[in-house]
Amino acid sequence: MGDGGPYSCYPELPWCDADEASLRQLLGLPEGLFLGIVATCSGVPACTWNLACEHWAFPLAEGAPSAFLDLRRLPEDEVYERFPTIAAACCRDGLDLAHDLIPVAPAAHYFMGGVTVDTWGRTTVPGLFAVGEVSCTGVHGANRLASNSLMEAIVCAGWVAESVRVASRGPLKSRSANTPPPASNPSAVRPILSQGLGVLRDRHGIERAVRGLHPIANGRGAAADPALVGLMIAVAAWRREESRGGHYRSDYPDALPLAAPSSISLMDALDCARDIVETGFLSVGSAQP
Repeated sequence: MGDGGPYSCYPELPWCDADEASLRQLLGLPEGLFLGIVATCSGVPACTWNLACEHWAFPLAEGAPSAFLDLRRLPEDEVYERFPTIAAACCRDGLDLAHDLIPVAPAAHYFMGGVTVDTWGRTTVPGLFAVGEVSCTGVHGANRLASNSLMEAIVCAGWVAESVRVASRGPLKSRSANTPPPASNPSAVRPILSQGLGVLRDRHGIERAVRGLHPIANGRGAAADPALVGLMIAVAAWRREESRGGHYRSDYPDALPLAAPSSISLMDALDCARDIVETGFLSVGSAQP
């Protein structure tokens, strides 16, 4: 997803499925240490529980961990042997991975959307290519399989490298300012996105996120670039009036009969965000699925 610098340089650059990101369970320890735990522990017969000890397939709570991973059904020696790093992190904070319920919380993990590209990695800006997680090749859909990203990295990278090799050497004209931007700091943006654009979404929560991000994105502080990306995600999520993939709209619980990719640019997102802030209504544009 990145910081947003490329989008401010090319505000007309289209972004496909900007609102689609997968989430992973993170290990939340008392001192604030977070480790990716589900990806590491995948393939083992673990359970996730909420505070009421009801079984969950995935924690839906945001913010502080309110769900727990349970590996107690596995043999103790197997837990320590297969997950030594996580076991050591737990031990430092007084938790035993083999015997305790481990606090976990969801966090952004992988971006299924991205810059719109063709088969050869070419964007709509002549001379500008995109490859990897920043691009949207269509191999992930609305909720990726872990192996797809490896396939994308190996196969698509080769295609794009060949495309760049044979491309014309014309100059690429950037629209960025001569003064380099300050180092980005997304700390002010993260809580806004976590509250309004987590697993569970609704119109009012997304609108609050847009209203919180809009002044930051239009400022010149260290959080401005991350807020630009957040605005694109928020406006695309607002326009997706269905539940699909890794996210659930409580006000639109069903999926539309036909899945259709969305498209949005930074220019479009800023215009729509201004409409939301000023009038409370969203302009209809190209990002409507």
